[in-house]
Amino acid sequence: MLKLQRQLDGVQIPTEASSTTHSQALLTIDNRQSPRMRRTRCFRGVSLIALLLLFGPVALAHAQAKRVGHVEVELIAQTQAVVPGQPLRVGLRIKHDPHWHTYTQDPGDSGMPTELRWKLPVGFAAGSILWPKAQRIVLGGLVNNVYEGEIVLPVDIQTPAKIEGDKVTLAAEAVWLMCREECVPGSAELSLTLPAGPGPAASDARWAALFAAAVASVPQVSPIAEQPRSLGLMLLYALLGGAMLNLMPCVFPVLSIKILGFVQQAGEDRRKILQHGLAFAAGVLISFWLLTAVLLALRGGGEQLGWGFQLQRPGFVAVMALLLMAVGLNLAGVFEFGAGLMTLAGKAQVAAEGKGGLTASLLSGVLATVIATPCTAPLMGPAVGAALTLPIAQTLLIFTALGVGMAMPYVLLSAFPAWLNVLPRPGAWMVTFRQLMSFPMFAAAIWLAWVFGQQVAGIHGMMLLLIGMLLLSMAAWVLGKWGQPHRKPGVRRSATVVALLLLLLAVATPLNAARWLASDQTLAWQSYTEGELDLLRKQGRTVLVDFTADWCLTCKFNEHTVLATDTVKQAVAKHKVALLKADWTSRDETVTAALARFGRNSVPLYVVYGVRVNDPIVLPTVITPTMIADALAQASPP
Repeated sequence: MLKLQRQLDGVQIPTEASSTTHSQALLTIDNRQSPRMRRTRCFRGVSLIALLLLFGPVALAHAQAKRVGHVEVELIAQTQAVVPGQPLRVGLRIKHDPHWHTYTQDPGDSGMPTELRWKLPVGFAAGSILWPKAQRIVLGGLVNNVYEGEIVLPVDIQTPAKIEGDKVTLAAEAVWLMCREECVPGSAELSLTLPAGPGPAASDARWAALFAAAVASVPQVSPIAEQPRSLGLMLLYALLGGAMLNLMPCVFPVLSIKILGFVQQAGEDRRKILQHGLAFAAGVLISFWLLTAVLLALRGGGEQLGWGFQLQRPGFVAVMALLLMAVGLNLAGVFEFGAGLMTLAGKAQVAAEGKGGLTASLLSGVLATVIATPCTAPLMGPAVGAALTLPIAQTLLIFTALGVGMAMPYVLLSAFPAWLNVLPRPGAWMVTFRQLMSFPMFAAAIWLAWVFGQQVAGIHGMMLLLIGMLLLSMAAWVLGKWGQPHRKPGVRRSATVVALLLLLLAVATPLNAARWLASDQTLAWQSYTEGELDLLRKQGRTVLVDFTADWCLTCKFNEHTVLATDTVKQAVAKHKVALLKADWTSRDETVTAALARFGRNSVPLYVVYGVRVNDPIVLPTVITPTMIADALAQASPP
């Protein structure tokens, strides 16, 4: 905290610019002094008050910086005050430790962009981050776009015409990923209080250079973005972009379902075919409207969003992977749920007589839209970018145009069924074709499992999602084996209960992956080498060596249920234990030789070295937290 201190003829007058108001500046003048001395002291007092008047607003605008891991963060403002009705430029200042970095909007092959989740007073609205030019680095063959050193991520905030009170507090949760060779997620609750009043507001000299450098390096927008974005042009882009979205890889799996539907409908009544096409279009449009509502709600809360934003949520990715797996199993014939091609969310398809299974067509339109969101088609970029900044009515129009464009090919095929004459008549071959169409679903589920692994604990997170898929497959098999109409009611009910329990486990397993695996990151394991072990022992350190492998189920069980417990963590911290992991996942001669010295040729093996024991303590394969803690205490200095 900045402190100003003046000494007047032996009298100390301490002031704190960050907390003292102008009325609190007290000057003590001894009336017994000479007139000249009194004038001198008065002049100094007036100077002090002027200094406080100059720096008082700056101090009020100063937010306390927070240290989180390897970065220092705070909210800062380009000006010293808020002027009602005038745009306010603020920013997230990030000061990185040497060799550490955070990521820009397009992080590259890995990483995660920094986010600001605003909590603003009524009438205030935050724009998108103005991303400064990033530095391109290559780590392990992966190209990343990062920020290093001290930077600011500017954000423009719209203010209301009238502000109640004489100050405004802006708050936001900042979320980032800081990396060197390893990566650590970070977050902080930040706030910035500024005085409010009539303008013009003076610039804050402390941050002027930082803001100027950041804004000057913001990449120029594309020529398309520089053109006047008329609503008509954006609607045309949205319509054409939505139509071309059908050609993107993300939509191929669901297209297979719709193609199969057209095959089944070939030769049917033209009116029924058109109804199916319109039902599919309704599903697409309803999905786009719901997506728009969610986007607008989150945008109103200050979220920085983009097309496909829901794929940034690991929970959503996991549920979608399981859904696609279930659809694939249905197409493959593992189970039949309802009377038709597929049903979603527990709804049976309407019987073929009457409405002709329109529910399935509507739900396939919903699924096609959800799966399409990770992809961007040509011309979609300008339209979606404009929609995210326009008023609500225009945003809704653009997303409606996207939906109409995506549904248009299906409606045309339904309206002109003669185009379907190239397809063969329904027959026994359709069973094989239907089963063939399950493989695009499985491929999409595998892709989402990979995405989930990138978001949650790498290969371990992906493994938990694959376990969820296995449990889902068991549920589908139980339902297909014993849940069919020809089974007795009691058998069907039992099969349904078992299938639901397996389904709940299937969903819960990946959704809890982040919490279950978070404990793995709290113990600082180093790679085992003979040299590292000898060095640590010469330093008098207690050392725990974990001989393990990723293909060893007992090893993984012990890691999650024993080594990750608070008992072990507290013992490691108390005795300052060094942790070495001897990874035998791929054959390693050093690890093999170390195992042989203990008469072993398998893992797991747990060994404790310490100054109080002559020979290392070899623990059994089945361990407990207390067993580990006792061994560490036995080997460590008192």
